[in-house]
Amino acid sequence: MPSFRESYAHLADGRPIYYLEEGAGPPLLFVHGGAGSAGVAQKVFDVLRNRFRCIALDRVGYRHSGALDRVTTLEEQVEAIAVVHSACTSDPVWVLAHSSGGNFAIAYAVFHPQRVRGMVLVEPPLFAVFPADSRPPGVTAMMEEIVPHLRAGRTEEGVKAFCRIHNPTMTADAVAAQLSPERRPVWEAFARDQLLVVSWAPTPAEWARLIQPTLIVQADQTAASWYREIGARIMGLLPNAQTTTLQGYDHGAIWSAPDVVAQRTIAFVDRVAGVDSTGDRAI
Repeated sequence: MPSFRESYAHLADGRPIYYLEEGAGPPLLFVHGGAGSAGVAQKVFDVLRNRFRCIALDRVGYRHSGALDRVTTLEEQVEAIAVVHSACTSDPVWVLAHSSGGNFAIAYAVFHPQRVRGMVLVEPPLFAVFPADSRPPGVTAMMEEIVPHLRAGRTEEGVKAFCRIHNPTMTADAVAAQLSPERRPVWEAFARDQLLVVSWAPTPAEWARLIQPTLIVQADQTAASWYREIGARIMGLLPNAQTTTLQGYDHGAIWSAPDVVAQRTIAFVDRVAGVDSTGDRAI
């Protein structure tokens, strides 16, 4: 089995994009969510690396991939995934994505459909699937309260509002911990990409072309119920989608139950593609 490896790929303008790689088998690429990093994947990879060649990147603006002083663009986020993909393999990948990483995973499949074998999307907050006149209250709050703070550079106020809306039972100390010096850089990165997260979704024609098998993973204890509403809408838009629910877990299952997320991923790939650990078709 190949040993753990860290390296950098580069965007066309020379900016470095950090990635890590481990395991052997069909390639699987992890895309982290807001306020995350490639490191989020490591506990999931503890299970998946025995079945897949596991790849994870720090998205543009996050940790080792360099900070931004502006709102990110869809094109550079998709390019970052593409250059890491190309640095690791020429084969199509399975994509596992958490939270807003799912938005960018979908965008990657839109831009590069032949490079994606299938997707596992853990509660993607694709807010723009809702018409303006039918948004759930939490989505309206996100767009009308949190985003203005972030747009104006008031990161602390935006993070506090985000925590309150996503988890009303979160204590003041827990919110304060999110704004610690260690965590502040990832929230600064979050502030740079959330304006895009709330505003972009595929067009009807793009949805119709997304024929890759896709698993939408929901968590029944997620306080923000609109994640499940978004999941239901995505299910109705993707031609080849399935869903599964993590009973007893919330939006943080990628951290609290990585083995469960990994096993659902393995079961999905086996079910729809019949691949074994070598990448051959199962008999």
